[in-house]
Amino acid sequence: MHPLDYSSSIPPHIRVGQFVADEPRLAWLFPFLQHVPRAEAYIVGGTARDAVRGVLPKSLHVVIRNLPQADLNEALRKFNTDSDIDVSLPLNNGQPEPYAPITYDLGQRDFTVNSMAYSLNSGLLIDPFGGLRDIDDRTIRAVGRPSARLSEQPIRSLRALRFGSEHGYGINDSTWQTLKTELPRLNRIVSNDDGSAIY
Repeated sequence: MHPLDYSSSIPPHIRVGQFVADEPRLAWLFPFLQHVPRAEAYIVGGTARDAVRGVLPKSLHVVIRNLPQADLNEALRKFNTDSDIDVSLPLNNGQPEPYAPITYDLGQRDFTVNSMAYSLNSGLLIDPFGGLRDIDDRTIRAVGRPSARLSEQPIRSLRALRFGSEHGYGINDSTWQTLKTELPRLNRIVSNDDGSAIY
């Protein structure tokens, strides 16, 4: 079944589960989890967001936890032959940390609608920051303090504007006020190590 055909009456975690089951590029995850039972795999970010919305995700992002990077690399060589899938360890304070709880990783993402994870181990949708509510309300809201999220990566301000304009989402007040103060940073020129200038 194509995700665009999923009824909005289907609970979100079932909708994401159907997408995962129907997506051939993710088929390797099930034998992978059987082969490495201590591993946990999550569909995250825009992949989870779009599947929740009933939209076919353009990109695929999977977070694997409980495996050191070397073990993950070895397992991926055996099971994942699709280079179009972004597979990563969870982040903790911006650094890959194999054993960090998935909620740590989600807490460092930009907006609540991108801070959900679908567990392939349990079939549950993890939504600690209210992403489902904001999808229902068609609202873009920064995770945590907007000043922290938007100052980390100024490009996030443009991402909020683009997503809002493409999909008809509003931006909540505190995120909007911070976004307006952060936008001028995109015009600042800094020098690379090689002396070239970038915005």
